[in-house]
Amino acid sequence: MRFDICRNLTQRTDQATNEMRGLHLLLGTAVSAAMVPLAPISEQRSLLRASLLQLLPAHGAAPAHISDELAELVQQLEELEYTPATAAFHSLGVAGGWDLRAMSSPPGEAGAVQLRGAEQAITPEGTLTSWASFVLEEGEPQGDALRGVLEVSSTLSLTPRADSLDLRTSGRSLRVPRAPAALGVPALLEQLHAQLSPDYRADDGVRLGLQTTYLDEEVRITRCTTGKAHGECTVHVRQSARAAARQAPSGQR
Repeated sequence: MRFDICRNLTQRTDQATNEMRGLHLLLGTAVSAAMVPLAPISEQRSLLRASLLQLLPAHGAAPAHISDELAELVQQLEELEYTPATAAFHSLGVAGGWDLRAMSSPPGEAGAVQLRGAEQAITPEGTLTSWASFVLEEGEPQGDALRGVLEVSSTLSLTPRADSLDLRTSGRSLRVPRAPAALGVPALLEQLHAQLSPDYRADDGVRLGLQTTYLDEEVRITRCTTGKAHGECTVHVRQSARAAARQAPSGQR
């Protein structure tokens, strides 16, 4: 009888020991899984930015339209909330030369005018000069396509929000070697504006609110916060130091 009792106690003890071992294994697995580190935010940001840059057109090309995969990447970068902490840092962060590489779907039809790239230069004091290069071939003399540049002068001013700036256009000029043969200048500008972001289309002197939703050393994402263009998004890529030193687009100096 004593042997049976001892044997039963031993069996129960062994069973409890095995159950404890199993519990420890399960807990160990759970703890190990919980302790697997996620990729650092900086690494996530770098990966998202690299993926975004791969989808953007090269310098001198018309900006892409933000949709599908590109729109998802823009949203994911915005969700990181990597934005300027102070207004002073914001004004310094946006200074330099930038290419417009992507934008929300344009508000109108391009027509015969072909956009061939858009870029801008911003000074730390808030002076903004934007250029849009274009070509007009349809209706022009054969072999004599009209090439020109739209230049827009604006100012950027700080706002109570650290991530926002107010833009006001002060003037614009159209640089072409001759008058277009196919259409008048107002029609040419209308077709060109239809392919450009709100900062090109803004009326002179009218405030245009711009919120920087992402900003690092290479990429800037901005959304318009006022008027009919509310919500429209642009993606700018910082130019190289050599390109940023230019005062006008390639071939237009």
